[in-house]
Amino acid sequence: MILFIGGESHTGKTLLMQALIERYHMPACSLDHIKMGLFRGKADCGFSPTDSDEKIAGILWPIVKGIADTCLENEQHLILEGCYLPQSDVADHVQQHKDAHALYLAFSDSYIQAHFNEHILQFESAIEQRVTGDYEQSTCLTGNRETQKRCFETGLPCYVTDDSFSAQQERILRDLDRQLLRLRAFRQEDIDAILRLFGDTVRTVCRKDYTAAQTDAWANSVNDRARWERTLSEHKTLVAVLGARIVGFADLDGDYLDRLYVHRDFQGRGIGTALLHELEAFARQQKISELETHASRTAKPFFAKQGFRLVQAQTVVRDGETLENFVMRKVL
Repeated sequence: MILFIGGESHTGKTLLMQALIERYHMPACSLDHIKMGLFRGKADCGFSPTDSDEKIAGILWPIVKGIADTCLENEQHLILEGCYLPQSDVADHVQQHKDAHALYLAFSDSYIQAHFNEHILQFESAIEQRVTGDYEQSTCLTGNRETQKRCFETGLPCYVTDDSFSAQQERILRDLDRQLLRLRAFRQEDIDAILRLFGDTVRTVCRKDYTAAQTDAWANSVNDRARWERTLSEHKTLVAVLGARIVGFADLDGDYLDRLYVHRDFQGRGIGTALLHELEAFARQQKISELETHASRTAKPFFAKQGFRLVQAQTVVRDGETLENFVMRKVL
């Protein structure tokens, strides 16, 4: 998967890129580094760092496109961030490749006028150390207006900060989680990530409904790695992936929904719903008319919202600890 992050200077592209590196476990590359590598390494590169963004973009884009195409051909992940991403070329690339995505960042006129010195210049070195310091408000206004105009003309998403910068970044992350989420079949190499996700989710998300001793006993099932590998392979198991990161999984054993877990950092993002709906569709294809699951106290409201009805409460014993869960069923 390729993700292009473009926009005018100082709009928070590098800050967003850093957040996505940590969130999706994807590598990233700044176009500024490609620019300076070419300039310092090739005397006749065709530009100088003081040339206009348009001139530099025209020279860099074939290189950037080549990098993106190589990653897509090899099913690799990469974030490409910078000012030198011409919208028309990026739009063409995104239309041609289902695993290529793009977004642009911009500030509204009112945000620039109200926060130019306080926020825009104050945080210009939040991630990288800038050595310029001659960025002017008039340049900022012109560049951000042009970014919005070109995104509108090419149909590319442009996130325009008008109030809170941090709130805008959170909106972007939520949108990307929905847009980039991919469901695929379980692979043997997923086992370590799944075991970590399960144990961590039980010990954190479920701790509000069970004691520490209960969640520890519950999570200790990961110690039986052979059983996990066998059941995940034998069942219809789906894995939810964002970038290079596994953020959820679920498995169906006949008409029994055995497990459905979502990473603690991605709760409430629709990932559990996506996994469940995909398994329900598979069950219908198999002529299964009803699903059953044994929901924890934590998961019970989710399954009720998804149309499962409560059959009965029950208790199970895990490592000497007694835990309550609920038999729930749904007619498909």
